[in-house]
Amino acid sequence: MLDKPLSVRFERDERALLEKISKERKVNLADLIRYFVRQGLGEYDAKHEFLVSYLSEMKEEISKIRTLSAAAVGAISLLDSQRLEGEKLVNFKKYLTDSFKTSEAVKIGQDENLFNSTE
Repeated sequence: MLDKPLSVRFERDERALLEKISKERKVNLADLIRYFVRQGLGEYDAKHEFLVSYLSEMKEEISKIRTLSAAAVGAISLLDSQRLEGEKLVNFKKYLTDSFKTSEAVKIGQDENLFNSTE
Protein backbone atom coordinates (compact mmCIF):
# COMPACT_ATOMS: atom_id res chain seq x y z
CA MET A 1 0.00 0.00 0.00
CA LEU A 2 1.39 3.37 -0.96
CA ASP A 3 1.84 6.06 1.65
CA LYS A 4 -0.42 9.02 1.09
CA PRO A 5 0.79 12.47 2.20
CA LEU A 6 -1.24 14.48 4.66
CA SER A 7 -0.79 18.19 5.23
CA VAL A 8 -1.29 19.41 8.80
CA ARG A 9 -1.02 22.93 10.19
CA PHE A 10 0.37 23.56 13.66
CA GLU A 11 0.47 26.66 15.80
CA ARG A 12 3.94 28.24 15.91
CA ASP A 13 4.55 27.18 19.50
CA GLU A 14 3.43 23.60 18.76
CA ARG A 15 5.73 23.40 15.76
CA ALA A 16 8.63 24.83 17.75
CA LEU A 17 8.09 22.21 20.45
CA LEU A 18 7.90 19.41 17.86
CA GLU A 19 11.13 20.62 16.26
CA LYS A 20 12.84 20.80 19.65
CA ILE A 21 11.77 17.25 20.53
CA SER A 22 12.83 15.93 17.13
CA LYS A 23 16.32 17.44 17.60
CA GLU A 24 16.57 16.04 21.13
CA ARG A 25 15.59 12.55 19.95
CA LYS A 26 17.63 12.88 16.75
CA VAL A 27 14.75 11.90 14.49
CA ASN A 28 13.26 13.80 11.60
CA LEU A 29 10.10 15.81 12.18
CA ALA A 30 7.85 13.60 10.04
CA ASP A 31 8.90 10.44 11.92
CA LEU A 32 8.28 12.14 15.26
CA ILE A 33 4.81 13.30 14.24
CA ARG A 34 4.02 9.84 12.84
CA TYR A 35 5.11 8.34 16.18
CA PHE A 36 2.87 10.72 18.15
CA VAL A 37 -0.11 10.02 15.87
CA ARG A 38 0.34 6.25 16.26
CA GLN A 39 0.70 6.61 20.01
CA GLY A 40 -2.48 8.71 20.16
CA LEU A 41 -4.40 6.24 18.01
CA GLY A 42 -3.31 3.39 20.26
CA GLU A 43 -4.58 5.22 23.33
CA TYR A 44 -7.82 6.05 21.52
CA ASP A 45 -8.38 2.36 20.71
CA ALA A 46 -7.72 1.34 24.32
CA LYS A 47 -10.10 3.99 25.66
CA HIS A 48 -12.76 2.97 23.14
CA GLU A 49 -12.49 -0.69 24.14
CA PHE A 50 -12.71 0.26 27.82
CA LEU A 51 -15.78 2.40 27.16
CA VAL A 52 -17.56 -0.34 25.21
CA SER A 53 -16.80 -2.86 27.96
CA TYR A 54 -17.94 -0.46 30.67
CA LEU A 55 -21.20 0.29 28.86
CA SER A 56 -21.86 -3.43 28.47
CA GLU A 57 -21.36 -3.94 32.22
CA MET A 58 -23.67 -1.01 32.94
CA LYS A 59 -26.36 -2.51 30.70
CA GLU A 60 -26.16 -5.78 32.65
CA GLU A 61 -26.41 -3.91 35.96
CA ILE A 62 -29.43 -1.95 34.73
CA SER A 63 -31.09 -5.21 33.74
CA LYS A 64 -30.51 -6.58 37.24
CA ILE A 65 -31.89 -3.39 38.78
CA ARG A 66 -35.01 -3.66 36.60
CA THR A 67 -35.58 -7.22 37.78
CA LEU A 68 -35.07 -6.33 41.44
CA SER A 69 -37.32 -3.28 41.12
CA ALA A 70 -40.09 -5.34 39.53
CA ALA A 71 -39.76 -7.92 42.31
CA ALA A 72 -39.95 -5.20 44.97
CA VAL A 73 -43.02 -3.62 43.36
CA GLY A 74 -44.64 -7.03 43.12
CA ALA A 75 -43.93 -7.80 46.78
CA ILE A 76 -45.29 -4.44 47.93
CA SER A 77 -48.33 -4.87 45.71
CA LEU A 78 -49.11 -8.23 47.27
CA LEU A 79 -49.05 -6.65 50.71
CA ASP A 80 -51.42 -3.89 49.59
CA SER A 81 -53.74 -6.29 47.76
CA GLN A 82 -54.36 -8.31 50.94
CA ARG A 83 -56.01 -5.24 52.48
CA LEU A 84 -58.36 -4.69 49.54
CA GLU A 85 -61.70 -6.31 48.82
CA GLY A 86 -64.28 -6.43 46.08
CA GLU A 87 -64.14 -3.80 43.34
CA LYS A 88 -61.09 -2.10 44.88
CA LEU A 89 -59.15 -5.37 44.60
CA VAL A 90 -60.27 -5.88 40.99
CA ASN A 91 -59.24 -2.30 40.09
CA PHE A 92 -55.93 -2.68 41.87
CA LYS A 93 -55.12 -5.92 40.00
CA LYS A 94 -56.04 -4.22 36.70
CA TYR A 95 -53.82 -1.25 37.57
CA LEU A 96 -50.97 -3.58 38.46
CA THR A 97 -51.38 -5.60 35.25
CA ASP A 98 -51.47 -2.41 33.16
CA SER A 99 -48.37 -1.11 34.94
CA PHE A 100 -46.43 -4.28 34.17
CA LYS A 101 -47.53 -4.15 30.53
CA THR A 102 -46.38 -0.53 30.28
CA SER A 103 -43.07 -1.42 31.92
CA GLU A 104 -42.56 -4.26 29.45
CA ALA A 105 -43.35 -1.96 26.52
CA VAL A 106 -40.82 0.57 27.79
CA LYS A 107 -38.23 -2.19 28.21
CA ILE A 108 -38.77 -3.35 24.62
CA GLY A 109 -38.44 0.25 23.41
CA GLN A 110 -35.20 0.67 25.34
CA ASP A 111 -33.81 -2.64 24.07
CA GLU A 112 -34.55 -1.58 20.49
CA ASN A 113 -33.10 1.92 21.01
CA LEU A 114 -36.39 3.61 20.21
CA PHE A 115 -35.80 6.33 22.81
CA ASN A 116 -32.29 7.34 21.73
CA SER A 117 -31.99 10.94 20.63
CA THR A 118 -30.26 11.64 17.32
CA GLU A 119 -29.62 15.27 18.18
